[in-house]
Amino acid sequence: MSLGGWVISVFAALFALVLFVPFLFTLDSEKKRFYVRWLLFSLSIDLSAETTTIGFAGIGHEIKKKKPSSAPPEAAPPPPEEKPEGKRSLFSLLSVVLSRRSLLIDLVRKTVRYLIDLLRSFSIRELRVDFSSKDPVIDGICYGAIQGIQIKKVHLSVNFWGENRVVGRLSLMLFRLIIPTTLFLVRLPYIELYRLFKEIRQKDLPGEAEGVSAPS
Repeated sequence: MSLGGWVISVFAALFALVLFVPFLFTLDSEKKRFYVRWLLFSLSIDLSAETTTIGFAGIGHEIKKKKPSSAPPEAAPPPPEEKPEGKRSLFSLLSVVLSRRSLLIDLVRKTVRYLIDLLRSFSIRELRVDFSSKDPVIDGICYGAIQGIQIKKVHLSVNFWGENRVVGRLSLMLFRLIIPTTLFLVRLPYIELYRLFKEIRQKDLPGEAEGVSAPS
């Protein structure tokens, strides 16, 4: 096999690994920890300790967030005054976007549907949700509502002392994102988006849109 064939084979093997070997996610909202593992690679983010750990084959390298120096900060220059023309331009652009309400509603619906499909692409290995609204009446209603609900590998509970926590272990194979992403891109109204873009450009550059040249 030639060198080019070997290179193509290696890239094809890596591409197949990325698509079909699952990414393992672990999260704990109370401890503010997020962990991802794929083959020998791992990434751990601890927001409470403000550290990030990158690992390979069990060997990790910790990166800590730099603390600000104790020296007094220099006085920041005053922000530039916003020109009224800029405000008018922003309002005119918003008016153009809001005038296409049907387009905006359609985009929001498609985006929400796409996000739901993405969530369905994950495989739940374990998920524990502990909820509290700090209102005993609402907590009592939620406690009664979840009684009898049984979801495989999912445990729902309501407490009455104001603590909220989500602990989960999920897995995802990237090939499962291909179909929902493709459907989302195919369903986008590109013609309407292009017309909206042209109208925004005309509002942003009225002189060019009307063919009026600026005086020299």
